[in-house]
Amino acid sequence: MRTSGIFLRTTILLMVLALVPAVIIGFVQMRITQSALESDFEVIKSRLAERTSKSASNFIRDTVGFLSTIGELEEISRFRREEYTAVMRHVLEGQPAIAELDLYDARGAWIFGVEKVPGSIGQEHRLAQMLPYVQDTVKQIGSFRGNVVKVSGYPGLELFVPVRRRSDHLVAGYLRGVISLRQLSESLSETKFGKTSEFFIVDFKNRLIAHSNYKKMFTEGSSEQLDPAITDKISRLGAYLGWSGRLDLKDKRQVILALHKVEDQPWVAGTLQERWEAFVVMIAMRQKLAEVLLVGGVAVLIAALIFAGRISSPVRSLTQAVRQIAAGDFTKPVTEPLPKPNDEIGELASAFETMSRVLANRTHELMRAQEDLKRFNLELEARVDARTRELKATQDELIKQERLAAIGQMASVVGHELRNPLSVINNSIYVIRNRLGGSPGNGDAAIDPKIIRHVTIIEGELNVANQIISEILTFARTREIQIRDLELHELLEEICGRLAAPPGINIEKHYVQNPVTVKMDPDEVRQAVRNLIINAFDVLPNGGRVEISTRIEKDGCIISVSDSGPGIPPDVQAKIFTPFFTTKSKGTGLGLAVVKKVMDRHNGEVTVESVIGKGTTFHLKFPVG
Repeated sequence: MRTSGIFLRTTILLMVLALVPAVIIGFVQMRITQSALESDFEVIKSRLAERTSKSASNFIRDTVGFLSTIGELEEISRFRREEYTAVMRHVLEGQPAIAELDLYDARGAWIFGVEKVPGSIGQEHRLAQMLPYVQDTVKQIGSFRGNVVKVSGYPGLELFVPVRRRSDHLVAGYLRGVISLRQLSESLSETKFGKTSEFFIVDFKNRLIAHSNYKKMFTEGSSEQLDPAITDKISRLGAYLGWSGRLDLKDKRQVILALHKVEDQPWVAGTLQERWEAFVVMIAMRQKLAEVLLVGGVAVLIAALIFAGRISSPVRSLTQAVRQIAAGDFTKPVTEPLPKPNDEIGELASAFETMSRVLANRTHELMRAQEDLKRFNLELEARVDARTRELKATQDELIKQERLAAIGQMASVVGHELRNPLSVINNSIYVIRNRLGGSPGNGDAAIDPKIIRHVTIIEGELNVANQIISEILTFARTREIQIRDLELHELLEEICGRLAAPPGINIEKHYVQNPVTVKMDPDEVRQAVRNLIINAFDVLPNGGRVEISTRIEKDGCIISVSDSGPGIPPDVQAKIFTPFFTTKSKGTGLGLAVVKKVMDRHNGEVTVESVIGKGTTFHLKFPVG
């Protein structure tokens, strides 16, 4: 009986505490919302009216600017009929808003006029002579906005701008344009804001200039007038820039109306919308409030049942929770929620649940910390290994560079020291050859041919030694690269012209059709291509074909040198660019190393394709720029 009383009191108390304040707050909120919605509706309408006003002002201003630009054209200012006629007709074809253009001379006399649609504008509106005050106004402020006229049944506006000479910018005449305001109405019709919204522009003579429902308002026989209540508000604006508020129309509609004057134009932009649309949100709020109260009542009832059920057996549940903690399971809180009656047992149950949750959280945090530490150790080991490998690679590269630098220094010294005695030997051989040749009839004994042959061998070997020294010095020498624009095919022709192909070897050239300009150092590229061609000659002792070709790709220019030789084995291809590596019986092994060095200094790349028994192709790729 006691439990039932607690259950009943708890249910009633929760229902009263949850639902009664919600109902009161809901009704108060709806009253406040109603007032706020109507106020916000007026603000929105005011902003829409101001935006409509700016759209109309910008439309007129842009058109005036366009006409002023036409007036500054040389074809117009020279007043040559065949020129200004073509320009004016072209403007009418390209500008849908301009319905008529008229050209006047400096005295204001009409010269020429053209209409987009003949008869769309009454002839009584075309001026044979511009009024003096219109001319003065155009000269002073650069434009004049004239009368509102009819253009194919829709309102239009006269605009006057000066025609200026290009030489001294003096006024040489005047240009009158009649623009149709239908485009302004079409832009208003594209603005959607509710079901009953209307946008309009009217002048202070109560003439309708533009309307969002222009197809209805400007039909033949229409009055083209707004409701008298609206025109009365417009006439009362006076010095005020705008007005907004509620208004009762003649057709019994209650609307929210907003008015705003158009800048630099005797017009007023306005927007209206029926008042009931402001309260659509409030109607939806009433429905939502009823739904919330229904769902809230059910939720409160369920909560009361759950709350009453948790009051029973608190001690037993608390004992089970203590046993769980005592068993050493700290990773999760108590398995079953503890009942919390409004007494010391309830406070103890809450405190125990809090303790179990804190203990479980701390345990999970410790476990996560251990996992994070383990993962961090693994990442640290991986980073250390990566840095170690990078450091080793850097050290290897540094050692390699130091060795190459030492080799370069040694090569420079050795080359210099060797060339001196080689020069002496070469000079001596030259003297010996001259002496052995002798003069005919001098009585000298016949010269042994073997001596002549050995002298020739010595001269050939001296040339080979000099060439080896030149290759070593070329590889070891480091100078500042001299980049300039070169025509690629001319450079290749120059290289081929300086190399004589051995007997039995044909050189084929396949260039792209158009000239190719590449940024490069001519001396270094000439040496690289020359080395590739000489290597191709060396692998063709019995004759064959050497092909030199070029092609252009999206990211660079490629020079290819191919031969029909025996090809390079795969295990040798990985070593061919290593300095001093060679498979020839004679040679320094620096030819391809020089090629690799040249391409590296040009930020390019050298690649090789080789098929055993078919030949080898080297590709030199130079990047764009």
